[in-house]
Amino acid sequence: MSFFAELKRRNVIRVGILYLISAWLLLQLTDVLSSLLSAPEWTGSLVVVLLAIGFFPTLIFAWIFELTSDGLKRESEIDHSVSLAASAEQRTNVLITVLLIIAIGAVAVDRLVPAHVPVSESPAENQVIANDFPAKSGDTIVDDASN
Repeated sequence: MSFFAELKRRNVIRVGILYLISAWLLLQLTDVLSSLLSAPEWTGSLVVVLLAIGFFPTLIFAWIFELTSDGLKRESEIDHSVSLAASAEQRTNVLITVLLIIAIGAVAVDRLVPAHVPVSESPAENQVIANDFPAKSGDTIVDDASN
């Protein structure tokens, strides 16, 4: 049996995909909440580092343990003649699908919902600078640098 087939049989690949999707969603949530809660700028970096550190232990955990109807069991304690992997695979697939739908929804909302730009009440901030538009014939051009 090849190493890749063993990874598939033990659901390590599915757990890795599930972890990556969950990590991306957690990073999106961190981005939103850190701006709302006035968290320090390094908060996002800390979350990325913690998620990166947790990735490999999660894969190792998925390699060692298997999810059965009786809960988590060591892979060595499971009788492989009676396969319970199909139900675990189905639950993992459903979870991956739900998280992907949430991720796609988050991206769609981010891209399609326009950002609200508040209009300033101060007239000085709303003035149009004359140099931003091309001059028409007969317009007087004022050079602010000469003042």
